[in-house]
Amino acid sequence: MAFYGPHGGGCKVEGAVGMGHLLLEVNPEDAFENQPVTGARGLVVSAARLDNRAALLEAFKISASDAPQMSDGHLVSLAFDRWGEELCAHLQGDWALAAWDAGKRRLLLARDACGYATLYYYEGKGFIAFASSLKALLAIPGVVKEPDRLRLAQVLVSWQHDAELTAYKGFRRLVWAHTMTVSPDGQTRIWRHWSPEGRDRLDSPIAGMRSTRKPFWNITRGRFRAACEPKSQWQRLSPAAGIQVRW
Repeated sequence: MAFYGPHGGGCKVEGAVGMGHLLLEVNPEDAFENQPVTGARGLVVSAARLDNRAALLEAFKISASDAPQMSDGHLVSLAFDRWGEELCAHLQGDWALAAWDAGKRRLLLARDACGYATLYYYEGKGFIAFASSLKALLAIPGVVKEPDRLRLAQVLVSWQHDAELTAYKGFRRLVWAHTMTVSPDGQTRIWRHWSPEGRDRLDSPIAGMRSTRKPFWNITRGRFRAACEPKSQWQRLSPAAGIQVRW
């Protein structure tokens, strides 16, 4: 997985739990990323680009002077410290995470609502492994790399119904908008942490546009906080007016 982290990385081990992280700097605060993070509950590692940074910084009472050095990975760790398994409801953006609750000896895996960040896992004899890349799991010594004929058949007929299957038996993909926990006895539990059902219905398309305008601009502004200058003169970010696009 070296191609994932051209800007460094790290790993930590706590007892029988080990986590690693490779860094690709995209946003200004990524220069201060240092994962895995050791939080109050335990180790946390994530691939995250958060859209609601401002709300989280305020929730955790991070000062304006410290905010530029607070990476998204550390915000995810703080969210796990405060909300535990309910942290997914407080994270907006593109993210996948793994968190170890040392007190409960329980592992948590989760993906964002839209599935922009990937997360794979493999349950072996007496262990579970997870990674952002399927290639990393296939490189584990001793694992059996047997093709999953059902999944291959689904791909050939363009049937994407089962989002959990991969091309190899036993290697699974955590479905987007889902959380998975692994207990000390090896028991797993998977549930959906987000769904569009039950949301408030709007009276008209105009009302929908008005209600989504502010969150849309806030999210878009967050997505343009790149650490490098824009490569084109056609896209610029104005803190006061939002995004100015020239056609």
